[in-house]
Amino acid sequence: MSVTGTADVTVAYTDNNTGNDLSDLSGNQAASASSISTDDQAAPVIITATTSDNDSDGQIDRILVTFSEAIDDGNSTLSSSLTVTGYTGASVTTGSADDAQMTISFTESGTSDTDVTPDVVLVHTKLEDGDGNKITGSNQTFTGTGDLAVPVVTNVNSNTVAGRYGAADVIDVLVTFSEPVDVTNTPQIILEVGSPNTSQTVDYASGTGSAVLQFDYTVQSGDVSVDLDYVATGSLGLNVSGTIKDRSSNTNNAALTLATPGDPNSLRANEAIIIDGSVPTFVKAWQYDTDLDGNIDEIVVELSESVLDLSLIHI
Repeated sequence: MSVTGTADVTVAYTDNNTGNDLSDLSGNQAASASSISTDDQAAPVIITATTSDNDSDGQIDRILVTFSEAIDDGNSTLSSSLTVTGYTGASVTTGSADDAQMTISFTESGTSDTDVTPDVVLVHTKLEDGDGNKITGSNQTFTGTGDLAVPVVTNVNSNTVAGRYGAADVIDVLVTFSEPVDVTNTPQIILEVGSPNTSQTVDYASGTGSAVLQFDYTVQSGDVSVDLDYVATGSLGLNVSGTIKDRSSNTNNAALTLATPGDPNSLRANEAIIIDGSVPTFVKAWQYDTDLDGNIDEIVVELSESVLDLSLIHI
C-alpha cells in the first residue's frame, strides 16, 4: 500500500505478488491497483514559526508562521487567529491566494530582543482549511519558534572619561549589539582621526559571548579629533576571516551597520573625547630691539598649537 498527498490523501493498493496480499477473512483478495481518496478531517496546525526584525532596530516585530496545510482565508477569522506570548498588538496578514503561510506583525517590546523566540498561540475555531476543518476545544500553543532575527548594532560608546588624550593613551570603544554574539578572529573598527593620519584601524579586544564588544584604540602621533567618532556607517568590519554571529542554532550573522557618525547612538553623540596626538612645532619667529640700543632683547615665536609652558634656551 502507498499513501500520497498532504492535506488531500490518496490510499492505493497494488498487488506485488509477494504473498503479502490484501485479503478479507474469507481469503478474497482486493483488486490490484485499487485506490481511494480520504475524507479530510484534520485541522490545520502550526508546524514552524520564525522571528524577524523587519526594521532592523534590534527588536523583533514579525513572525512567519507555516501551517500543515493551506488556510481558507475567506472562511477564516484572520484578525484574531494568532497571538504572540509576551507581545501585544498582533495583526495577521496572508498572501493573495490561500496558502499555508501567514505573517504576524506585533508591537515591539521597547528593548533589544533579537534573541527572543516567543510562543505562538493559534486561537481555536479561527482558522480553517478548504474542507472546513479547524481547531476546536482549546487553543494550540506552538513552543518551537525559531530565531531568524539577526543581531544588529544598537549603540557605540566608551568607558573612557570625557577629556583630551595624547599619543600612547588608550581609549576603549564599545560596540553594543541587540543580543549576545560570538566572535572569531579579529574584527575591526575604523576611527576618524583628522589630518595627517585621516583614520586608524582598531582591532577587536574582548567581549565574545556578550552583547558588548570592546576595541582598544591607542592614540598615535599625528592623530587629531575634536570629538572622536568612527568614519562611516560601514566602519565596523570582519577583517578577512572574522565572524560575528548570534548564539542561536541558526548562528545568524550579525548586521554590522553603525549609526551615522554624530547621530544618536554613535560614539560622538555619546562621548566627548578629544584626540590631540600632534606635536607642537615652530611656525614663525620675530626678533625685536625694544629699547633701541642696538641689541636684540625680545623674540616672539608662533607655534602650531597652544602649549602649557615654554622654556627658552638661549644660545
